[in-house]
Amino acid sequence: MSRRLASRFSARSRHTDRQRDPHRYASLRRASVAAVAATVAGLLVSGAILSAPQGGDDTADSTTVRVNANGEDLTDSTDMVWAGDQPYGSGPWGHGTLFGSGSMSGPVTGTDDDELYHSYNLFAAGSGYTFDLPDGDYEVTVKTVEDWATGPGQRVFDVNVDGETVLSEFDIFAECGASTACDRSFPASVSGGHLSIGFTTNGGSNYATVSAIAITPADGGGGDPDPTPTDPTDDPTPTDDPTPTDDPTPTDDPDPGDGLPERLLTGYWHNFDNNSTVLPLADVPDSYDVVAVAFGTEDVQRPGGVDFSVSDEVSDSLGGYSDADLAADVEQLQERGTAVILSIGGERGNVRVDTQERADNFADSLYELMQQYGFDGVDIDLEHGISPAHMESALRQLADRVGPELVITMAPQTLDMQFTTSDYFQLALNISDILTVVNTQYYNSGSMNGCDGNVYAQGSVEFIAALACIQLENGLDPDQVGLGLPATPSAAGGGYVNPTVVNDALDCLATGDECGAFSPPDTYPEIRGAMTWSINWDATNGYNFAETVAPHLTTLP
Repeated sequence: MSRRLASRFSARSRHTDRQRDPHRYASLRRASVAAVAATVAGLLVSGAILSAPQGGDDTADSTTVRVNANGEDLTDSTDMVWAGDQPYGSGPWGHGTLFGSGSMSGPVTGTDDDELYHSYNLFAAGSGYTFDLPDGDYEVTVKTVEDWATGPGQRVFDVNVDGETVLSEFDIFAECGASTACDRSFPASVSGGHLSIGFTTNGGSNYATVSAIAITPADGGGGDPDPTPTDPTDDPTPTDDPTPTDDPTPTDDPDPGDGLPERLLTGYWHNFDNNSTVLPLADVPDSYDVVAVAFGTEDVQRPGGVDFSVSDEVSDSLGGYSDADLAADVEQLQERGTAVILSIGGERGNVRVDTQERADNFADSLYELMQQYGFDGVDIDLEHGISPAHMESALRQLADRVGPELVITMAPQTLDMQFTTSDYFQLALNISDILTVVNTQYYNSGSMNGCDGNVYAQGSVEFIAALACIQLENGLDPDQVGLGLPATPSAAGGGYVNPTVVNDALDCLATGDECGAFSPPDTYPEIRGAMTWSINWDATNGYNFAETVAPHLTTLP
């Protein structure tokens, strides 16, 4: 791996995208419900979400908790009491960020307690419930019913307990059918006084639905659950308000100190042909400081491992462009001072890193690819859920091997960085000492809440600045925050802005000027820069994004 970049580069940088045009379509399935998420988040900020009384202790065992999601206190057919719902912070248990809630009516097959299944909450991005409990062993039962899907594959999600996936690709309709009680139980161990149960969408076009949750001691003291496997979720950090987690990313000093330029323009290079411009890596303009090669995919022979080679499409389009040609081009870009990293995932690429074995394979395989092609680091663009603990393990293993010059970037979707309790946000905070930059995708998302609690529509300077402010006010250093936008209208399904608006958003955050209707709570002169999806799309428009944004970065304070 080339070390010529040490004098110029920083150990932080990242992007987001989608195979075959990942960025264009990936988040559209979420955009259909983004308005709901934004509305609910707004209610959370304003305090309008109902706070039900604490409850669920129906036996002498005070560690038993039963929750009727989005419902009121309810006594079931076996005289067990299910507590009315509440947000975490109103008592020793409660829900985190809601992505919607609702109710149904009519009979529910497979239960004598239809009413318990009639109300539900919707979750995504690792959000769910947190319980303050004495340390020990418990059993967790999640109760669900499908009232929306009309066939398999329409709603698919993962369930996590304290960051570990206990149920993967759970499809209620496929497992149980419509309007049928569908319960799953898992063992869990509490250490540190908290238990978190999170939900992450993993297919289909709707959020995870939860009707009720029961937590009972593993010895059965006060419980009626059923058994099945186990695994943990995000992080036991509370609620949805932007309270910073107390871990101020340990950079050495105001200088990024990672070897990269003070300001970064990051772009993605396509290893596929999607009707944008196919080009050899060596043709990428030097206005780009970091180039993310998109994408590395899962090695089917090595769970959690990453595989990569030049695609047949690109090779054919460029007259036989080979792996050796790419490696030579990587070195050529590095010699001029451009970092080249491998982006993992995209909309269609799902590399699962949810066990220690997978984390080890991820680190080993990435290191091998870095040796083969000379890559300077990795971009995490996994859009189907991540395990913060296991991905942290993988990235720290890689950092131990490569050293401080390793570039680590992330490209989460907008929704993934709304709250500090989400998987992506937790990962960013957990690895802040080795993280280069988080380039959130501020597009394909619909309307979202900013750090001030107001709802902003995508495609505006207010949207970009107000959502970046969430990260800036909640634990990431300004030099770890970048603004990700599409290079052309064709590069995304929504959220395109003229590159001059990207410059305005950078000015807003760095100096407080050009903010439109948004008033930032502070200024962040060290804001790191911008990212675009993608270099290939930018090429179709004469590199207008790069030619507009790169010079502006040099004018920031």
